[in-house]
Amino acid sequence: MQLTERFDLLCSNLPRGWTQLPIKLLLKDPQQADRAGALLSPLSPGSAPGGFNLRAFATGHGTPNVDAVRRALALLDAEEISARLITKESDDPAVQSKKSIAQSTILEDQWEEINNELPSSWSDALFELQLSSTGDIERAALLLGPVNPLLQPNQRAFRFRTARTFGYGASIDMTR
Repeated sequence: MQLTERFDLLCSNLPRGWTQLPIKLLLKDPQQADRAGALLSPLSPGSAPGGFNLRAFATGHGTPNVDAVRRALALLDAEEISARLITKESDDPAVQSKKSIAQSTILEDQWEEINNELPSSWSDALFELQLSSTGDIERAALLLGPVNPLLQPNQRAFRFRTARTFGYGASIDMTR
């Protein structure tokens, strides 16, 4: 799924009345950071470890608006710069109320991509889910309970195993 499609999906899950959406763009290849930064420059992105911090405003509430962010992401797609979009904490209560729905949709898409890239002979795999905030740890632990997550010391990440057909780890469907 391309960045523009992910962004549109993220925006479609936002509640009516939202004003701003903070986003973290994580590059899969750090060597593409300079080119990605140049393409994103009209958005005035902030530098972040592994990528950039962006902010999209609802039309009429600020700049850059949703259309400007979509155009910049389309440029990244056209140059085949691979990245992930992660919503960040927002001051906007309307975004907070639906943030988990949008993130779960994006996480499910990322899971499908990973699952499709694994070789057909894989038996089990170790995954790590990184959270954007320590405030999400308790809720994530509850939601991840069925896959038996292990919170990583001094990190905002959980590790868990998934088994393809049998063996140690959660099933593919449970992980999804």
